[in-house]
Amino acid sequence: MLRFLLQANEDLNLSSKQHVLFEQFKKSIEDILKPGYYLHADSELVKFCFARKWDLKKSESMFRQAMKLRETRRLDHILEEYEEPEVVS
Repeated sequence: MLRFLLQANEDLNLSSKQHVLFEQFKKSIEDILKPGYYLHADSELVKFCFARKWDLKKSESMFRQAMKLRETRRLDHILEEYEEPEVVS
């Protein structure tokens, strides 16, 4: 297990402290994480921590707002629901 954590830490280029904070961040948002969803990969999630300078409350808030926006605007369904407009002549 430790070997896996060290490998993940190296892949994300995180310090030991950042890695611990990142794991705490993931735990705080696990209620809305979807396995296999590309935006929930570690490489995407860590961006929220960097964007808020490792303030976990701000990172969590930013992430939850981003996911709410994606849901409200149905961004994950845009290609499925797209209707080609009629050509105006």
